Formats: sequence, structure tokens, C-alpha cells
Amino acid sequence: MMQKILIVVFCVSSCFADNGHLLTSYKTGKYNVAIFVEPWPVRVGEVQLHALVTTHDGALVTDASVLPFRGNIETLHFSQEGECDYSYTLNGVTQPQLQFEIQPKANVLFLYWEIWLFLLFGLIFIILREKLAKNQSQRYPTS
Repeated sequence: MMQKILIVVFCVSSCFADNGHLLTSYKTGKYNVAIFVEPWPVRVGEVQLHALVTTHDGALVTDASVLPFRGNIETLHFSQEGECDYSYTLNGVTQPQLQFEIQPKANVLFLYWEIWLFLLFGLIFIILREKLAKNQSQRYPTS
């Protein structure tokens, strides 16, 4: 019974594989550009910007002189909330500014509520299992 419940909980719980939130995407004369930000929403603290650049025929661009952030992950540090305008270049040409709002730092309980909920259910199931194991001899007496 417990195994079935755990399987259901694992299957129903959401799974996350986060490589960032798409902040903007656009086309230039030669390239398709997508800029990702992680974590989302942007909060006070450390933020990473990633870029994905392809040619119009879909070939991935790997030349660091062409790529935004010189082909690296750009790490920004924000100490206060508010609006942010960030400029970058693509192939030596300044691109439109990225604009995003910086929100206040999140509470740990709110940020990881799925994990806390899972732990709470796990604790409840463990307590129920122990109670049922203690009462098993009373429910199924041996003759």
C-alpha cells in the first residue's frame, strides 16, 4: 500500500529541469537570438544570463566573438529590488536593452513549498505506518 502511495506522489508531483526563463527572442539579419535568465522571477542576489544563437537555417553559432556575453554565462549581482536595463552586444553590435524587474528576496518556505509539502506528507505516512504496525497484533490475533 505504501509503495503505491509513493508511486502516485512521485508521478503527480511536478518535475523541474530549469535552464532558465526565456527573457527575449528576436531575429537579426543573420541570426536568431534567444536570451534566458535564471532564476525566474529575477530576485535580489545572483542572476545568470544565457544566450542561444542560431543562424536562420538552424545551425548553432559557437564563435565566442559573435555570441553575447563572449559565449559565457553572464552573472549579475543585484543588491536591491527595482527595474534593470542591461545592454549587450551580438557580433560587435549593441543590441536592444534587456529590461526586467528585480523582485525582493523570496522566503525559503515559499520558494520551496513543494518540498516542504512532500516532507510533511512523508512524515504523516511514516507515523501512520508505525501506528498500524503497533496495532497489528490486536487486529490479527494469533490463536
